[in-house]
Amino acid sequence: MFGMENGRLLEKADTLLAIKNLRINGVSKDYCSINLDLNRGRIHAIMGESGAGKTGLAHILAGMRRCDQGAIEMNGQPIEIRNPRQPFALGIGVLFQNTQLSFIPHLTVKEYLYLWADTLIVSGKRLADQAARLLRDYEIRIDPHALVSDLSQEECRLLALMKLLARDPAVVVLDEPTSDLSEIKKQHFFRIIRRFAEKGSGVLYLSNKLDEILQIGDEVTILKDGGTVAHFPIDYAKKHPETILGLYFGREVPGYSSDDEFKEVMDTILHTTELLTSEYELQDLLNLLAEKIAEISKADGCNILLLDEFSANVVECFRHLPPGMAAVELKEAVVRAVINDGKPLIVNHVAEAEMAHYFQQASDVKAMICVPIRMRTKINGAIEVFYSQPKNFTPEEIELLMTFATQVAIAIENTRLLGRSTLLKEAHHRIKNNLQSIISLLILQLETDHQKSLPAIVWQIIDRIKTIASVHEILSQDERGIGLINFQNLLKLIHANFQEKDRLNRIKVRIQADDLYVSYRTATSLGLVVNELLANCFEHAFPDGRNGTVMLRLEHDENRVYLQVKDDGVGCAGPGPNSSDSLGLTLVKTLVHRDLRGTIEISSSPGTKVSVVFPKQQINY
Repeated sequence: MFGMENGRLLEKADTLLAIKNLRINGVSKDYCSINLDLNRGRIHAIMGESGAGKTGLAHILAGMRRCDQGAIEMNGQPIEIRNPRQPFALGIGVLFQNTQLSFIPHLTVKEYLYLWADTLIVSGKRLADQAARLLRDYEIRIDPHALVSDLSQEECRLLALMKLLARDPAVVVLDEPTSDLSEIKKQHFFRIIRRFAEKGSGVLYLSNKLDEILQIGDEVTILKDGGTVAHFPIDYAKKHPETILGLYFGREVPGYSSDDEFKEVMDTILHTTELLTSEYELQDLLNLLAEKIAEISKADGCNILLLDEFSANVVECFRHLPPGMAAVELKEAVVRAVINDGKPLIVNHVAEAEMAHYFQQASDVKAMICVPIRMRTKINGAIEVFYSQPKNFTPEEIELLMTFATQVAIAIENTRLLGRSTLLKEAHHRIKNNLQSIISLLILQLETDHQKSLPAIVWQIIDRIKTIASVHEILSQDERGIGLINFQNLLKLIHANFQEKDRLNRIKVRIQADDLYVSYRTATSLGLVVNELLANCFEHAFPDGRNGTVMLRLEHDENRVYLQVKDDGVGCAGPGPNSSDSLGLTLVKTLVHRDLRGTIEISSSPGTKVSVVFPKQQINY
């Protein structure tokens, strides 16, 4: 029934690859093993958290790792993969997330695609024709004669996939293959593997991204602790994502008594999944969820808190409150207790005497529940739901909130993992905009500052570029992955830049700043404002080599952010921030009014004081 051709098993059955009771050393826990079938013409998605066994399985199929026990079959015949050369002979190709082409920069595309032992003697023209045909079949516009070193990162990812397909394998295994692809290239990648599968081959698509699995998979197997926990057709997964999410995180979500309520919950989850693949930011997702949680829970208000993983401080709060209702804030000690316990806090009736224990200030809240948001082993935040009347929470209502906590966790995780390529694309977009801003500043300064020497103009522009670069530096170190910058850190970098120029240490800058987590755009605009105000102090406030002090304050309350820069110098007389022809003042006013939607006041007596106030809601835009 089964034959061999060039060492490869001939296809005689619908099941191309069968994995039976396979255990992975160091991954599979007691009584856990992987079982799955891959059929011809199918894309079988394998979903699981990091450490669930996805990459371990890929290593075994690539001949890079041996399994503890279990069997692997191709077309019904047992096979044993002992080294990395065997999978190709058997018709298995594996593409890993971290596949790099940097070790072959001197090769052309045609050489890279067909550099096998049995093709070394093939003519260059034949290789070029084969490469052109393969690339054309999958609508990839890459010149076969181009050097691999001249390709972009996304083109290299597609080329690595093409190298696998050039061998015409029966099975392709893809381990988190889209981590460095933009949305457009990702959709192209999906079209390629779909077309490949339709030719009668099979694809194992390993990912922890539910949105991708729902798009590309024909069926999904969920792994946990190195073993299979469930398998579903993709149509079922699309209709019951709550089941997939529950199993993914190690708990099942019970059925709901109300079909309308169930539909509303699922609409919210699917809407959120849709947003995760769009250009919406995390803030949009969490604002949506805060609103929907309040609606579905029939609550009077909802807060979603995000925590800094390292300090456990609250860095962001998303609220949904009815008109006229004052913001409700639990005390930090109460939130920390929920985080430390990792369990919901449920208060059916908040007595008057307990108000001061739970809340920062008096409120109309009579019942509440606070649920931790857990991603893997870490607590990322909390969901707080408030009621104006006492309430007895049912197990179903508590589980419903836990489901939403799971969805918030997925939103955060997708921003970190799925969103890396999007973040890179967005970074390129931001850099392009900033370069355009720098060009505009150059033109504006050269056209307006006729009295200044060219070196003075250049140094001013260098300071502005350094401020923008500092924002990129901090953003690149964002381990939390949610694109927020603690502006206090940016202030320190801007201050250090001015200290470097003040070699005699004439001017002391004292900073009093609260922690304030802001978006990239706000950090850039507010950073340029601070840069201009400090530049004015250093240039104009202390003439003739005088010593002096500059006080920089950054504070915020529930609704507003307050920035104040005050010096004890000569005041506003002469050139400075109050001069009508001052480019610095023009730039500051533009940034404050246009980008921050705020106000600016300048006063003198003694020294100069500049006060900027803007709505706190602007820090996320």
